[in-house]
Amino acid sequence: MVAFLFAVILSGAASAAESVHFSSDGKNITVTHDYVKSTLVTHVTTKKGYGNYGYGKYVTITTSGKDNEGRNSIQTLYTFNGKSKQMVYKLGNSDHSVNGVVNFYNTRSTMTITGKDSATGASIKATGVSLYRTIAGQKYVGNTTINMSYTINGKVLARLTQFTTYQYKAFKSAFYAVKSVRTTNTTYAIVGFNKKSVINSYYTRNSIGMLTGLKVSGTSKGTEIINNKLVNFTGKITISTKYDPKDIFSEGFSEGDYKEVLTSSSPTLLKIYPIEA
Repeated sequence: MVAFLFAVILSGAASAAESVHFSSDGKNITVTHDYVKSTLVTHVTTKKGYGNYGYGKYVTITTSGKDNEGRNSIQTLYTFNGKSKQMVYKLGNSDHSVNGVVNFYNTRSTMTITGKDSATGASIKATGVSLYRTIAGQKYVGNTTINMSYTINGKVLARLTQFTTYQYKAFKSAFYAVKSVRTTNTTYAIVGFNKKSVINSYYTRNSIGMLTGLKVSGTSKGTEIINNKLVNFTGKITISTKYDPKDIFSEGFSEGDYKEVLTSSSPTLLKIYPIEA
C-alpha cells in the first residue's frame, strides 16, 4: 500500500535534469530525463517501548541519497506494531523541491504536498486522500484523489484533480496491485485550454508478488483556442519506466520519459507543458 501511495505522490514531481521538446506544429511532445546511478541507501531502526502511540514496537524505515535522476531524496516511514502511521519525504535540488507528509488512519490516509516545479518555476500545493478497501481481511488502497495547483507570483497557472483506482490479484498469501488507472482533469489559466488524460499502469509480478515489470500508457483529449476558434484534440501517451532496486518505496520501478502524440483538425496546437509528465 505504501509503495503505491508514494508512486502517486511523486507522479507530479519534475526533475531538474529534464528536457522538453515540441514539434513545430505542437502535436508531438517529449519530456526526457538525464539518468544517473542511484545512491539510495535504506536504514531500519527498531525500538520497543513507549512512544506517540503508546507501548509497542516502533520501526522507522529511511531511504536517503540521490535517486536515478540525480535528485536528493529522503523518505521516512514510521510504523507502530506493524502498521504504517506516517511517511515524510523531501525530494529535489536547488531549483526544484517537493515536500510531502502522508498520515495513515484506519479507513483512509491523507497527504499534503508543497514544492517548486523545475520545468515551469511554479509553486506546487496539493492535498489528497486515499480510501481503503478490505480484501481477505487486509486493508488496501481502493482509490486516491489529489487536488493540486500550480502558481507563479500568486497567479494560478493550472489546477488539476487526479483520481487513481487500483486493481489487485492474489499471490500466495497476499494481494498486490496489478493495475492502476490515473485520470487527470486539468484546467489551465489559458482561456479555453482544458485537458483530460487517462493513464494505465500495468504491474507485472512473479509468483510471490514481487514486482518485475511496469508498463505505462494512456490517452488524452481536450480543447484549446487557435485563431479565436475553439478546437478539439486527442492524444496517445506513452511513458517509459526505470528500474532502481535501491528505491524500496516504489518497489524499484518508476515512471521515466514521457511522449504524447496529439491529433487535431487544427494544423497547429499550443505548446503547453504536459503536467502528466
